[in-house]
Amino acid sequence: MRLRRTGLPQVLSLLLSLLALVVAGAAAPAAAQPEAQDQAAAGSGPYRNTRGIPSLKEIYADKFLIGFATGLYYSEVEDLMAHLYNALTPENEMKWQSVQPAPGRFNFNAADQLARFAEQNGMKLIGHTLVWHSQTPLWVWQRPDGTRRTREELLQIMEEHIRSVAGRYAGRIYQWDVVNEAVEQYGGVWQLRRSPWLEIIGEDYIEHAFRIAHEVDPRAMLLYNDYSSTDPGKRDRIYQLLKDLLDKGVPVHGVGMQGHWNLYYPSAEQIRQAIEKYASLGLRVNITELDISVYEWSDRSNRYPTGLPESMLERQAERYAEIFRVFLEYHHVIDRVSFWGTTDRRSWLNNYPQPNRPDHPLLIDRYGQLKPAFWAIVDPYRPWYVNKAEYLGAAVFETADGTEVGTLIPGRYQLEELAAKGFDLARVERLAIERGHMVTFYETADFDGESWAYTGTTAIDGAGLAQKVRSMVIEYTGAANVAAQRPVTASADEARAVRAVDGDPNTSWSSNRGAPYWLAVDLGDEYTLTGWAVRLAGSSSLLGGPSEGPLNAADFELQVSRDGVNWTTVDRVEGNTQSIVEREIQPATGRHVRLYVSKPTSLEFNKNLVVYEFEVYGFTR
Repeated sequence: MRLRRTGLPQVLSLLLSLLALVVAGAAAPAAAQPEAQDQAAAGSGPYRNTRGIPSLKEIYADKFLIGFATGLYYSEVEDLMAHLYNALTPENEMKWQSVQPAPGRFNFNAADQLARFAEQNGMKLIGHTLVWHSQTPLWVWQRPDGTRRTREELLQIMEEHIRSVAGRYAGRIYQWDVVNEAVEQYGGVWQLRRSPWLEIIGEDYIEHAFRIAHEVDPRAMLLYNDYSSTDPGKRDRIYQLLKDLLDKGVPVHGVGMQGHWNLYYPSAEQIRQAIEKYASLGLRVNITELDISVYEWSDRSNRYPTGLPESMLERQAERYAEIFRVFLEYHHVIDRVSFWGTTDRRSWLNNYPQPNRPDHPLLIDRYGQLKPAFWAIVDPYRPWYVNKAEYLGAAVFETADGTEVGTLIPGRYQLEELAAKGFDLARVERLAIERGHMVTFYETADFDGESWAYTGTTAIDGAGLAQKVRSMVIEYTGAANVAAQRPVTASADEARAVRAVDGDPNTSWSSNRGAPYWLAVDLGDEYTLTGWAVRLAGSSSLLGGPSEGPLNAADFELQVSRDGVNWTTVDRVEGNTQSIVEREIQPATGRHVRLYVSKPTSLEFNKNLVVYEFEVYGFTR
């Protein structure tokens, strides 16, 4: 299944024009420069520049709506939100406490403002929520003298509220979350929540709410919305609730799976099973409040007060991609996917379940940068950095002082044509290449003959190359972990060494025999090698997240050999404390690779080495 591509520039026409802007004398606009563009489009300030940023609503146009929740703070990012999304949910502004804090005293100012913004930008307006146990003022259930209202009183209050609120936006609301979070667990059993709605009116309060909402706005899609809707026990209770309502002819049109998930739970299979179960009732499925916390529910630590390390950004990107692959699998029954917030800075998870603890659950970080998670869902079937490179460039050419000569996306280029647009290879002294990509210069115009290949960030002799090359290819190598499941030998504890290449992040090769340690892998064939990674003592997911510190291997190197006897060091790491180390190297050829560790920890008295995974990335032509 392929997604609709939007904003993807033609390899030559647009990028050559961008190059012309760079070399024309004046500084290029931010849109021509990946780093500047990323910052301008989703960084500080009013977020006015969205040029080159892929539009999620267009990418998923023939699959499902893509939306977001916001308060009046949307103005911080309004252009970016309008560019990315086609559905808007007021986060709190349509809840009972906000619109009717006192009997008959309505305040629609904030809700109206959000409705106007949605309509002005062609967004579907989502109503949230009409009947809920929370953020509902006490007067709804209690008389001024403190006594509890009767069933008839509360039914009348509920009806008047729904008629007033849903009636005000009738014909403008695409969906209403009519009843929110009516199922809860008591003594290990999932039941209807013992809220005043249930205790005063009885179980049929849900039926009444849906019937009234449908009468007031018959065009609106009406949803039942709840959290933990993938938990098997709660899923089955929600299913039964919805089935009972449908059997009575109650106008329920869809289910809202809130999607307040984390890196660890629920599994993709649990999400899949929940979607299938709800859809079997003929209901439209909506993911209404999606965010991916970096903390497990029971974790109250504050490990990431200012931002996420690269390893966690990567993990979150993989998680978002995994989840969106499930959504795409079921796009025929999914109507909408909405994120709960605009940026990490505005996420409700910064205060829940742990007060004043920054979380980082959304696509845009607290400093306004598009995260790997954003790029991951641009096409969840490909690595996030491949998606980013196609839109913002895979290679940046610079002078020694950092002046940009040009930025190019993957493609095949004739240097003569580039030169005609003002691109001067002779000025280039530094090349910054996006992860997973390679730039190869060829001596002939037909991409043949002697070649010079580069990866990562490296110094190059542009003046020298300009004298001998005529074409260039920028490509994603598709490099895979060629060390996986291959034969292994080791300096010690060899029987366990296979665990370092088994693909399981929770099994390890460990030894305390004393440095130097080495682990060698026979790849079975010669490969062009472009990168490597080691997952060390603190990387196990059983620890609940990366643990950085002195117990991770400190000094180690990657060695390559054609024959398994004569070794060449191609990369070296010193003074490391990170649990996951990922490195790119200049292309090297070999059949054998070796991890050589000279200092297993940063502690002089500790000689124990732990390696969970040793990965080497390469490809063959």
